[in-house]
Amino acid sequence: MTKIKSKPTPKPMDALSAMFQAYWRGEMPLWGAFWVYGMGLGTLIGLFFTLLSPLVLQQAFMNFYTGDILLAGLAGYAALVMFGFWWTYYLWHVVSVWRCGANSTPLAKWGSRVFVLAVTFTYWPIFLLNVWVRFL
Repeated sequence: MTKIKSKPTPKPMDALSAMFQAYWRGEMPLWGAFWVYGMGLGTLIGLFFTLLSPLVLQQAFMNFYTGDILLAGLAGYAALVMFGFWWTYYLWHVVSVWRCGANSTPLAKWGSRVFVLAVTFTYWPIFLLNVWVRFL
């Protein structure tokens, strides 16, 4: 007698995960991806990490130069986690705006895409230059 294998039932997704995935796939309205998660939440997260991460990196270098390798490693790890979270969120936001643009008018679609690309190519170089200049 052969056993019939049943397909595993997928876990129900929580509302937050479903929302993030729907934006990633471009299934949500552009205004939410751009204004709520980009300009609203993204600005708050970006401001927090832009102000805090250089200070954490500076602390890591100070601990390294004073010989406290453990604290330097912890501060460096904290900075990497902050950068990783911020870059992941920013990438999610850019892709969401790009894909959700298909649900909008051509002017809103291309205006949001141009804005997101302009911010990407101005913010990140200025931010990295700011971090680099702090350690000279």
